[in-house]
Amino acid sequence: MKTKEDIRKVLSVSGATISNWVKTGLIPDYSSEEKGYSDSDYEQIVADINLSGKLTSRANRFQSKQSVQELNTVEGSLNKVLLRQLLAAFQLKNLSKSASMFSLCLLALEQRGLISFGQTEEKPDFKKIKSDSLTFSNFLRDWASQCDAEDIKGLFNSIRSFTLPKNEPDFLGAVYESMSSLGEKSKLGAFFTPSFLVNDLKIPSSAKVLDPCSGTGTILLSMIDPSQPPKEIHLKDVDDLALRIAKVNFALFFDDTNISVFTSCENALIWQCTKEFDFIITNPPWGAVREESTQEAILKQNSDWKNADSFDIILSQALKKLSPIGRLVFILPESFLYVDSHLAVRKQIFESEKAVKIKDFGNAFKGVQSKVIRLELDKAQNAAVKVLRNNEEIELSAILLSRNNFRPPAIKSTAELHLLEKILSLPHTNLTKAAIFGLGIVTGNNGKHLAKIQQKGTEAIFTGKELSPFGFREARNFIQFNPKSLQQSAPEALYRSPKICYRFISDKLQMLADDKGVLLLNSINFFIPDSRFNQKALAAFFNSPICSFLYQRLFNSVKVLRSHLENLPIPLLYFNFEKELEELYNKAEKGIDIKIALHVLVCKIFGIEREDKAFQIISPDQLS
Repeated sequence: MKTKEDIRKVLSVSGATISNWVKTGLIPDYSSEEKGYSDSDYEQIVADINLSGKLTSRANRFQSKQSVQELNTVEGSLNKVLLRQLLAAFQLKNLSKSASMFSLCLLALEQRGLISFGQTEEKPDFKKIKSDSLTFSNFLRDWASQCDAEDIKGLFNSIRSFTLPKNEPDFLGAVYESMSSLGEKSKLGAFFTPSFLVNDLKIPSSAKVLDPCSGTGTILLSMIDPSQPPKEIHLKDVDDLALRIAKVNFALFFDDTNISVFTSCENALIWQCTKEFDFIITNPPWGAVREESTQEAILKQNSDWKNADSFDIILSQALKKLSPIGRLVFILPESFLYVDSHLAVRKQIFESEKAVKIKDFGNAFKGVQSKVIRLELDKAQNAAVKVLRNNEEIELSAILLSRNNFRPPAIKSTAELHLLEKILSLPHTNLTKAAIFGLGIVTGNNGKHLAKIQQKGTEAIFTGKELSPFGFREARNFIQFNPKSLQQSAPEALYRSPKICYRFISDKLQMLADDKGVLLLNSINFFIPDSRFNQKALAAFFNSPICSFLYQRLFNSVKVLRSHLENLPIPLLYFNFEKELEELYNKAEKGIDIKIALHVLVCKIFGIEREDKAFQIISPDQLS
């Protein structure tokens, strides 16, 4: 019998996705007595899902066949042309990745004069490859023995006329990356690293250096001085072929096959190394899909890592492997700094009492939407946390970090930092334990449950597109409300109560007070504050530019989460101005422009006068 877990594995989706498909009727369930699907039913379900289009959506990158050939790691139009020519030659011969990359590595080494062949150069014998290093020669011969000699000769001779660039320290890695689809990379959680993320850093020659997720060695090749190699170079990765390419890369980089590079094909998630290092630098996997055996090994090390991201685990372990004067550099998604699931490791970093620096790189990886940061920790330097943004180095206090759940505020200048510190120092309350929160409806199948024209027994249901500050636009969808048939629904009593509705996906706060008990789709969430708060006044307050400024800088998110709203400061002075805020809300409902008046009033609540510089920093026209 086949189970839902078998379907999840073969389709590379989450357990939650399978549960949702069962609930919405996309796939049938089975009873506890049945214990699974027959082979024929299983094959039909998998076929139906593949035909449904559910796996080709933008969200499911695991299934993507898209290949990335225009890479950040390749510079110069001629090199990109060469890369495409090589890929075409590989495709024509249709060899394995290992055989293709072995042929290319041999070409690179031959053109640098680092190897020779046993027979004439026109008819190379790959079993008799020679170099100045017996160890390196044996490494190449072993690789050759795993490939078909005639196939390699054919490809090697077909690409021998190409001249490979010397100005690209990891051109081999760029070619290798281009042979992998986005789906393959996402399953590994691995995207090879553009050199500009690290080429301003240098590694001292006295250092023992480790890259625990090295790939083809791109990061270290961008940092090491070829005239002053580190004392020891250690590379680890789950991809054995990438490590082989790395060995060749370092021989080319130092123009010497005798250079000692220690490679080990192992998973950094289950790190067994006891050695300490002076420099640990890597671009770890981001959210890699983990096999069950790996997951079990991870939990044996730390039971708290059940749902941890791959890079959290690797970063936490790397901190323990640093020498007393060690330095750590990690390339991470920006979400590490702001998402609550990373809090434990974030706290470990910021409470380490070591020098920490964060540099922002924006969207550095092609085909990946996540923004990129570089996190540095130096055990030899005095404790300080600094953020580098817009070419300005801004130091953050430990108190500010602690108050913000160890999230470094996404401030753009020192002036914004001072304003934020002033705001947070005011006596204030918030919505923690002061409001009931609810989610919008998830139908599971909008085509089935929603109608564009109102029919008997249906009512309007609003989406984020229809929500604007202070009011709904005309509804464009209608639903027959039956909570039992829906994938997600709050208790009906909450929807029917007076409530404050807000856009869930938004880079600023957009709210309205609803007293008509309308239904909301999942792009709108809501909360019901306790009786201390006037709902219209509170919605107006949150619609102000200064509250959006706080939301953007404190949480740096485009998803308005419950935890964000619960932790936004509401000055105690707010309660003195509820009447004025409600009056402004009523005017906005009638179409009167209150933008400036609202900004002036809420700034006053926060102790900011119109003539203050802070007033301009967060003015409606400047806020972004």
